[in-house]
Amino acid sequence: MAATSGSPTSGAAAVSPAGGAAATPSPSARPAFPHQGRPGGMGFGCGGVFGAVHGQFVVPRSGGGFQTVDTQRGSVTGVSATSITVKSADGFIKTYQVASSTNVDAQRNGIGSVKTGHQVMVMATVSGGTATAVSILDFSLLPAMHGPGWNHPAPSAAPTAATG
Repeated sequence: MAATSGSPTSGAAAVSPAGGAAATPSPSARPAFPHQGRPGGMGFGCGGVFGAVHGQFVVPRSGGGFQTVDTQRGSVTGVSATSITVKSADGFIKTYQVASSTNVDAQRNGIGSVKTGHQVMVMATVSGGTATAVSILDFSLLPAMHGPGWNHPAPSAAPTAATG
C-alpha cells in the first residue's frame, strides 16, 4: 500500500484495490477521523490497515484539503510524557510526538501506563516532518483493561452434542 502526500489534480481518478478506477473523494465528503476516540484508533481495528505493521496514507479533511496519516504497530523502544518511539517487526523505527489530546487506550490510561517493551498500535497525523500521535492502543494492557476472563480459557472438556 502506498500513498502520496501531494493533492490529486481536479478530476483525477484513483485506482481502487480491485483494479478499476474510483472517483477521487470530495474533500468534504466525510470527516477525516470519524472513529477518533474509539478503541482501536480511527476505525482501523487492532491490526492496523489491512494488518499492516507500518504505513502512511492520505485522507480527506472534513473542512477541505487532505491530511497525511501514519500508522504503526510494534514494540515500544522509548517513551516519555511527550513522545513514543516504536519499532515494527520489519525493523522500521519512528518517533511520534504525544500531545495532551493523544487518546491512549481509549482514554482509560495516560501515556504513563505505556512502558518500553509493550506492543502498541499508533495512529498519527503528519504535519511537515512531525508525526503527532492521535491514538495509541497498548496491546500489552488489554487483559488488564478488561479484567479477569478477558482471555477466556479453553473449556476443560469438549462440548457434547445432543442427539435427538
